[in-house]
Amino acid sequence: MGRTDTLGGAPDRSLRAFVALWVCLAAAIVFFLVQPFVAHHSYYGPRPSSADDFWWVVAVLFVPYAYAIRSYLRGNRVSASALFGAAAALYLLLIPAAALQSQDVYQYLLYGKMALRGHDPYVVHAASLPDPWRAWTLWDNTLSVYGPLWTLLTAGVVKVTGQSLTAAFLLMKTVAAALALAATGLLAVSARASREGRGAFAAAADPGFAVLAFALNPMVLFSVGLGAHTDVLVAAALAGAVAAYGRGRDVPSTLLIVAATLVKAYAGVVLVAWLIHLWRRRGAGTASAHAALAAAAAVIAYLPFLHGTDTFTGIADIGRVASASLAGTIVRLASGQAWNAYAAGSSGAAGVVRVLGLVALVIAVVQVARSPRTAREPWRAGAILFWVYVLVTPWYLFWHSIGLVALAVACADEVVLWSTLTFSGTSLFVGTGGAAAGLALQATVRYGPPGVVAFWTRARLRPLAGRDPHGRTPASHPAESVAPANP
Repeated sequence: MGRTDTLGGAPDRSLRAFVALWVCLAAAIVFFLVQPFVAHHSYYGPRPSSADDFWWVVAVLFVPYAYAIRSYLRGNRVSASALFGAAAALYLLLIPAAALQSQDVYQYLLYGKMALRGHDPYVVHAASLPDPWRAWTLWDNTLSVYGPLWTLLTAGVVKVTGQSLTAAFLLMKTVAAALALAATGLLAVSARASREGRGAFAAAADPGFAVLAFALNPMVLFSVGLGAHTDVLVAAALAGAVAAYGRGRDVPSTLLIVAATLVKAYAGVVLVAWLIHLWRRRGAGTASAHAALAAAAAVIAYLPFLHGTDTFTGIADIGRVASASLAGTIVRLASGQAWNAYAAGSSGAAGVVRVLGLVALVIAVVQVARSPRTAREPWRAGAILFWVYVLVTPWYLFWHSIGLVALAVACADEVVLWSTLTFSGTSLFVGTGGAAAGLALQATVRYGPPGVVAFWTRARLRPLAGRDPHGRTPASHPAESVAPANP
């Protein structure tokens, strides 16, 4: 995506890269706004649509997105406020759009309605209730896999909008857009006072780059704008943790990472990285105190829904399904059940892959704990563990990486950043050519390019290891000195 040592150099001839990106994103929004009329569907009516619908519309937008990133790094700068305003306009335009891809937003709202009426979605199947909203939902035979904070939020949305599903849908879309913009603002503010590797990569301390890389990322924009996915709250909470850390406030950072975990359980890997960071920077006593705080917050959040281990049945069940993730693809191909995610997930091959994945995650945790960089770069550590999770989990969908994109933008590690931004585009690809061949092609296109980008970036930076563009070592940077944080 271009050389980073040109950031801040002479501007290019025009701002055409950013105009082109905005126009392309706006054109795609018009497509999604108009498509239900062309298809003669009830605009907000029930749909059997899946996340794979129209993936190519979003994927092709990564061409102007990459061009804009490259232009920015070459010195063609746009102010952070202008980029934020442009992004806000796009998110607002998407609020009335129908859910043409994933239908999960309706499941969120039904679970919120259930909780509001005393039917715990963690132990009661939606299929057992005669609710008219079930015409819009596709997962009624599964228990909720979402954390209690998200359930409480959706219950609040339903309470405000009453019996109107359309009103609840539009309010949920509005909340999701607000969360995306909040995450963007927090990342931009954090970039102004980055405590993590500021001198190693200049864009890490540039608010405009943070807005461009996160808010105008096509996967983020349309995952939030069309599906109002819960993962946007994960990103907002993690961005808040980054901002609190930049101000030297460790307790708010811990609570915000816990909040992310109480929205989606996978964010727990970031919490592990954060606690390791506290241990390396402030000692075992502080890390233990923060771990206890995290545990107490989790118990309090789950109290309204707590039914012992049954509360987590939904998460356990979805963990036994093999989606089209990298590990899921291996399971489906090895089990001979390429067409059946459930049968593949309960096969012997699935058990072996899960054990190997767990081993890989433990090894990654140990490596992060041993790395001296973890004491000063918690978000890099969190992004690394997040990446390992993405690679080894049998169940993964592309919008799960919204939080990973936020972490990648927040950290100063180019290997993490460029591989993550590449993956946010390639993870949209859907393979064709039959079950086995299609899955193999899909995994290759999704995971191959990010790996190549990571390898190439690491090789390019190796001659500069230990030095920044001005010839100073990272330890000599005032921005990288680790001052005691407020408790």
